[in-house]
Amino acid sequence: MQLQKTLAFQLLKITFSIYLLITVSITSISMYAKWVQTEKFLQEDLSELSRSANKGITLAVWDIDYVQVDRIAEGLLDLPIVVGIAIKDQKIDKLYGLRGNIEEKHELVHEEEAGVIYHVGSMTVYSSSSIVFDRVKNDYLLTVISAIVKTLALWLIILLVGKKLITGPLKILITVNQKMDLNNLEDFKKINVGMHHRENELSLLESSFNTMVEKLITARHELNQVNQNLEYKVEQRTHELQDTLEELGAQHRQLQTTQTQLIQSEKMASLGTLVAGVAHEMNNPTSFVYATTHNLKNNLSELKQFIFHLAGEDADATFTRMFEERFERLGRNLSNISEGSNRIKDIVRDLRTFSRLDEMERKHVNVVDGVRSTLRLIQTQYKKEVEFIEDFQGMPEVIGWPAELNQVYMNIIVNACQAIVAKQKQTNNKAPGKLWIRTFDWGETENQQVGIQFEDTGCGMSQEVLSQIFDPFFTTKETGQGTGLGMSISYGIVEKHKGAITVHSEEGEGSTVTLLLPKN
Repeated sequence: MQLQKTLAFQLLKITFSIYLLITVSITSISMYAKWVQTEKFLQEDLSELSRSANKGITLAVWDIDYVQVDRIAEGLLDLPIVVGIAIKDQKIDKLYGLRGNIEEKHELVHEEEAGVIYHVGSMTVYSSSSIVFDRVKNDYLLTVISAIVKTLALWLIILLVGKKLITGPLKILITVNQKMDLNNLEDFKKINVGMHHRENELSLLESSFNTMVEKLITARHELNQVNQNLEYKVEQRTHELQDTLEELGAQHRQLQTTQTQLIQSEKMASLGTLVAGVAHEMNNPTSFVYATTHNLKNNLSELKQFIFHLAGEDADATFTRMFEERFERLGRNLSNISEGSNRIKDIVRDLRTFSRLDEMERKHVNVVDGVRSTLRLIQTQYKKEVEFIEDFQGMPEVIGWPAELNQVYMNIIVNACQAIVAKQKQTNNKAPGKLWIRTFDWGETENQQVGIQFEDTGCGMSQEVLSQIFDPFFTTKETGQGTGLGMSISYGIVEKHKGAITVHSEEGEGSTVTLLLPKN
């Protein structure tokens, strides 16, 4: 095995990297602290030196003895910590040496015996970082050498110890593992990595490896026994699976037949309740009321003529006016009865438009007419709880089965109304909820679809309920109040029309159901 891939080398690499990082950090901090301290001492020496030379420079400048000034400055430049001196007064501005990056500035002030003070100029003494480096370079060199020696020593120790305690025993395990033959496991029952006298991870690994080999031997014997019966069991299970698949196929066909029957049963139950229970019961009495109202109007007209004929032309005006008022009120009542019977006839017509039992073939269907006829049948039941808002764009048409599409509209509208009522009960708020019904065009011209959207402010649904609303027999209503087939049937009808149905809902906020039906 290559050295770079050994565990000892990896351990060395990680440990050395961490140690090197720590060593470099500590050494850098130490060197920086040494530099700052040395620079501080140099600044203090420079300050003390400039204060010592201040008096002589001040006196020479006051006496205008620039030769003396030059001598003092040159004497200061001979000192190892000074690289330059700048002297400035009213007549001169002279630099001796260089301007360093470390400086100490003093004002030149002369005081007379009378206590009068004169400002005669300024003196700046310069030093540089090179002097600081000269002072600390030996310490830096010793620090770096010490760090390198410690690092190399640690690297060598870890390498030797890791090779002795880790790499050697692991190499034995790897060699045994590479040579192991599953057909001849008895030769590898016991291995020795030289750790019997120590209790550590490698000795545990050795023990675990030996235990594993023993278990492999046992498992191989058991596997041989299992293989002897495997072919027979596979053949037996294959026959059982074939029988099961045939049984599942029969059950699937039966389920499809049952589902079709349930869909038809749900549809006929809805149509039977609405058409047979309402249209039939209302149509005949309404015809009686309408015909009787017409006859009453004729009889009332004849009675009026007969009474005025008996009264004669010379009848009292008060008497005539009284009868005119009576007949007028009777006429208004008959008109109200006639209007009511006409409304009942409209409901019956909407029921027939909704069911369209005689239209079993595909045809052009006006979407708005179907939605409105369905809505008129339902909204009378929820007129106090729900405000219905229509937003129809044009009169779009699709090709399909009118009665089936009306059933889809009915299921969605009834669900929306029930959700609004449920929210009113939950929040104890009697304010009417809202149900928006919109139509719109969707898609490109060649693949244009008609969109019908139902948006309510009901109780909404959780994501868990939303994921199951199209499952047959799934319902959140109480027992006896729903079969759980309404939305499943609606989904099947929309698919039959090559359309799509999507539902978006937020719990407590409401739901939006969108239908997309192809025009062609």
